[in-house]
Amino acid sequence: MGHGHQILHSGLSGVLRWGGNQSLQLRGSYYEENSKFTEGGMDQASFLRDPLSNPFDQDRFYLTRFSLQGVYGVQLSESTRLAANFYYQNLDRASYRQADFAGDEMTANAATGCTGAARVDYVRFAPLCGNKMRPRSYDFLGIDPRLEWRGKLFGMRNETSAGVRYHTEDVSRRRYNGLTADAREDSAGILFRDWNTIGTNAAAGYVQSRFFAGNWSFTPGVRLEHVRSTNHVLRRGNVAQDAKLQARQTEALPGFGVTYGGLAGSTVFAGVHRGFAPPRPDDNFDPLDPLARPVDAERSTNYEVGIRSYPARWLELGATGFRIDFNNQIVAGASVGLPQFTWANAGKTMHAGLELSGRMDFSSWLPSGHSVFVGAAYTRIASARFNSDLVTGGVNARGNRLPYAPGHTLSPNVQYRHRTGVSVMFSPEYVSRQFSDNLNRIAPAANGASGEVPAYAVVNAAVNVPLGAGRPVLFVNVSNLGDRRFIVSRVDGIHVGRPRQAFVGIRWDF
Repeated sequence: MGHGHQILHSGLSGVLRWGGNQSLQLRGSYYEENSKFTEGGMDQASFLRDPLSNPFDQDRFYLTRFSLQGVYGVQLSESTRLAANFYYQNLDRASYRQADFAGDEMTANAATGCTGAARVDYVRFAPLCGNKMRPRSYDFLGIDPRLEWRGKLFGMRNETSAGVRYHTEDVSRRRYNGLTADAREDSAGILFRDWNTIGTNAAAGYVQSRFFAGNWSFTPGVRLEHVRSTNHVLRRGNVAQDAKLQARQTEALPGFGVTYGGLAGSTVFAGVHRGFAPPRPDDNFDPLDPLARPVDAERSTNYEVGIRSYPARWLELGATGFRIDFNNQIVAGASVGLPQFTWANAGKTMHAGLELSGRMDFSSWLPSGHSVFVGAAYTRIASARFNSDLVTGGVNARGNRLPYAPGHTLSPNVQYRHRTGVSVMFSPEYVSRQFSDNLNRIAPAANGASGEVPAYAVVNAAVNVPLGAGRPVLFVNVSNLGDRRFIVSRVDGIHVGRPRQAFVGIRWDF
């Protein structure tokens, strides 16, 4: 039993201009997915037997997404511009699966013998056991107006931008248990187990001002974030409920950046800013659990220093050093010994490393009409560790490496272009080994949920062929050209990277 995906994606955009100083850009898109795959991870034995096996032939994932966006801009004067971004998105998704993670029990069905140990005997009993249904709907709406001004301030050339943003979300999450593998919400014998709604309102205001003084520029800025989320439990464990819990987060996020352009063909830059990420309300605060430990917002201080250089017309180089200090980083609860589907603050953590990039253009040495480009991006995370005490199973993880923080990531690419528009590109990817838990265990667990995630490398390819001037472009994209088998995650069990996949289509801009 294998996996399969059917995807439909369409979109339309246009720009209206009037009055010589006003414009309105409108975009609309529709996305539909019908996938046959299981979301529960594999255990170690199943992975070794067949990495692409799927014992749950009736597992399905459906998704539809409709989005609209409008961007209005008006040039108020030679130095002042106002722009406003409006957006709306509706998303409906439904997941039908028999197991949530490796070792999880399927829904019991005494009439077919799906009881006791049979509920985890996926190979023999999956067709006889029930499933778990998670239909969910999401509505997003927001507006983001901003004002941009250029002129003189304090005797220096200045660029200032200021704006506000309001964003609202309404989410409905339901959970049903069915008695058969292909059960749906209206099937006989289903149990309406859980239902909760989540409302989130977020508002932000910001101002950023860039000053130019000779070869230097200085950019101070600040952003104020306020997020209010409400988790309303309407049903839990097949019993009607009516409980609400609300959380508020307010944070001021200052930042400062500086650049120096006095070096020939190069720009040096540095910056520091505060970071903030509120917790997910669905998993992180429970109105029905008086002993629940709400997850606090993630806060960080971020530093960077680097250089962008163009030493020759055919060569681009870049290097950036970074450090991120988290006060209370949010991590998956399973990685620190907590139950599945929870999150936790892991205390102080630190990430530090280096990003390198380069691109070479060999067109000058080739016959007219032919171009070859060679590029690469490399990230080295030299340090990604727990900087405070975090005891799991009697072992302190202080100093251990953070889960899913590979030390090396490399993405080279080679591209050929012809003057007719024909192009071919090869883009390998390499990711070094990772740990899946805070104890940095190497040996794989029997359920596949912990152990090392080995390094992997794949090669992707893309071809574009114009069918004539002003006509559509035929494209072919192939990922994992060598059809390699590799692990990308052990969250809830082993998840395998996608096998060789090819996408063929036509792109037409008119």
